[in-house]
Amino acid sequence: MKELLALAIWFKMQHSNSVIWNVTEYKLRKGLRIGRPKAQRLIRDMKESSLFSVEGNKVVVSSFRDHTTKWTRKGKEYRGGMVCKFEVKEYTMKELYNLINEKLFVYPICAAAHKDCCLKASDDGKVGARGKAITLGQFQKAINMCSGSASNLKKRLIREGKIASTIAEKHSFDLRNEEETRRTLARTGKKKADFVVGLFGFVVLACSYTVTDRMVSDGFRHLIYGKQKEMVAQKDMNVGGIPDGFFC
Repeated sequence: MKELLALAIWFKMQHSNSVIWNVTEYKLRKGLRIGRPKAQRLIRDMKESSLFSVEGNKVVVSSFRDHTTKWTRKGKEYRGGMVCKFEVKEYTMKELYNLINEKLFVYPICAAAHKDCCLKASDDGKVGARGKAITLGQFQKAINMCSGSASNLKKRLIREGKIASTIAEKHSFDLRNEEETRRTLARTGKKKADFVVGLFGFVVLACSYTVTDRMVSDGFRHLIYGKQKEMVAQKDMNVGGIPDGFFC
């Protein structure tokens, strides 16, 4: 599915009207630098995907817009959605695929920092907020990857200076000592131990993350669809434009 999404994004970057004619195996192999089996599979799966409408030699890429109706705090109706920006340039399939995974990984971090959260904590069901930790399991669910791949992606983003991460912590306390128990739970912000082994309780604090590259956080915008133009909604509802050379 991610490869089909990457293909749809690539098509939209090539043609502003989202209409492509004569999609051939050779065009995909040359443009996306992929092999014959993958090009054949993409053409076959494209016909079954809701991202595309195939009629003979004509392929139309479906709109990425969220058409559900929403309301502002003042009760005003509008249509829009949270979008991410892609710089318009030449991409290979591997580059687009990795970029999609990167966007999916950093979005929960940006969302938590701006209190526009998309992940729920695994223990108490509360929505994360500024300073809340995010577990690797939550990242796995967001990007649909195994733990090894998610961990490798995290390490790469840290190495490239795009995000920063704290170290996970584990605290233990003697359940027989009420003062030590109360002090440990208060210090860690927990209401009870995450697990108990014998007479000892343990509290685990997952890693917390911050975005260190402004370009990463600026890659997400709340886009409001207007009748004449599209506007970017800032936190205070001021309006700003999308820079040229970017695609949402």
